[in-house]
Amino acid sequence: TSILAPASRTVPVNGLLFFEDTVWVNGTIEDRVTVAAGREPYSSDPNTNVDIIINGAITYNNVLDGSRAFAAIAQGNILIPYLALDVLRLDGAYVAQYGRFGRRYYTSGSSNLRTSITRFGMVASNLVPVTSWSDGFSVVSGYINSFSTYDPNLLYAPPPFFPTSGQYQILSWRKTM
Repeated sequence: TSILAPASRTVPVNGLLFFEDTVWVNGTIEDRVTVAAGREPYSSDPNTNVDIIINGAITYNNVLDGSRAFAAIAQGNILIPYLALDVLRLDGAYVAQYGRFGRRYYTSGSSNLRTSITRFGMVASNLVPVTSWSDGFSVVSGYINSFSTYDPNLLYAPPPFFPTSGQYQILSWRKTM
């Protein structure tokens, strides 16, 4: 597996690529990898948080049995740029710790509207995740069609160093009428 960051990188044995600057990612995932972008010490100033930019499709190449896993964890935003693919596939877990997962609102140009985004995995975003912008009647910026499927393999076989809260357990069980 190679990740663009800013050059193609081979995934290390532990599966973790950490960057203290904004990183661009894309590619076919063939094993288990986590890309993390952040700076220490953390500052409350959002302008110092670093982002992950999705520079193209990130796929498991239709191998959806849990043997492949990808996570992108950004201290700031996980952004889909203006010139993103018209039909975009994103497999994996995406976490925007203090920012948002999504695509900014673009007002003009042929790339402000995109056809479809398909996500297989999960998204966790501190701010509301947005990949489509509407005027109340139709999509005016972003992806016209959006398809999301949760990857159940993330529960028991998350990507390397992915933040979890421990072992799965039932916290409470109560019958309601």
